[in-house]
Amino acid sequence: MTLVLSAVTLALVLLAPVSVRSQQAAVKSLPGEGFPILSIRPYRPSGKLSINCGQRMDPQLLSLEGCTLEQLVAAAYGLKDYELRNAGPAWVSTDSFTLNAHTASPETEEQMMILLRSSLADRFKLVLKKRSEVVPGFELTMAKNGRDLQPAVAGAKCGSISFGKGRLRAGCITIGDFSEALQEFILKDGPLSDHTGIDATRTFQVDLEYSAEPEAGPSIFTALRSISLKLSAKKVKILATVIASAERPQNE
Repeated sequence: MTLVLSAVTLALVLLAPVSVRSQQAAVKSLPGEGFPILSIRPYRPSGKLSINCGQRMDPQLLSLEGCTLEQLVAAAYGLKDYELRNAGPAWVSTDSFTLNAHTASPETEEQMMILLRSSLADRFKLVLKKRSEVVPGFELTMAKNGRDLQPAVAGAKCGSISFGKGRLRAGCITIGDFSEALQEFILKDGPLSDHTGIDATRTFQVDLEYSAEPEAGPSIFTALRSISLKLSAKKVKILATVIASAERPQNE
């Protein structure tokens, strides 16, 4: 899918600790090793403005500036806010760091993140756990009223989505890509489960206008009903990642 931008009550079941290193896949570097060249220092803004976890990456360089350890873990594992918890020291969520890493040879983004996981485990003595939680989320089903989903536009590039200024458009999209776009740019506070029953290979077009302010226009709930889709608030069970313990890295 190509995204074009013009965006409780917890039921806790504590499981056994999960080692960061045990989740790694094979990369060009030796198994269990992180970046061969790595610097992690407390973040110090160079001027009046501070950076909130800025990232720069090329095939042999990864730079993360102004990131808390919580944000670094989220980046390394591709976690959303509702999927990550901090049960370790308070500084994990408040103190920012600057991380600069280099590899000996070009790596893919996926391999970079695997190396980052290992490096975080080593430098921060990081221990993660997994636990089941029931959190506020959303469910997408078929609505009884509204116009049917319209067939994909002939010649449209499938999976290309235009999103911005209260409008979401796509000439050719599957229900999977559409749900992912809703989750990524609109429904950020909780997981979305697709129970529409729409064939995963079926393609259709969408052109929705919505507003976060009721007085300014229809909500995303109302907009979806216009194309026979119903969005409902629903408790959803997830497997959350928990930062169980961590230590500050030694200054270099």
